[in-house]
Amino acid sequence: MNDRDLSGKPIGKFLVDRAQQGDGRGWVHYQWNHPQPEHRRPVWKSPYVVRVQAPSEKIYLVGSGIYDGPMEKRS
Repeated sequence: MNDRDLSGKPIGKFLVDRAQQGDGRGWVHYQWNHPQPEHRRPVWKSPYVVRVQAPSEKIYLVGSGIYDGPMEKRS
């Protein structure tokens, strides 16, 4: 929850906020260093997060992301 992107924005808060809105799923975008040493540079990281409820009724956030994916302007 305390991680921040390269500009100081709170990543954990972005993910939780996104999962609490609407249908509990969506993309979040922020700047992060590429994880592979040979590609180490600031890139866009784009995780997709989904809010799910377990049979125990506990709420979880499940996500996966890509580094430096193609970006398109929203129309």
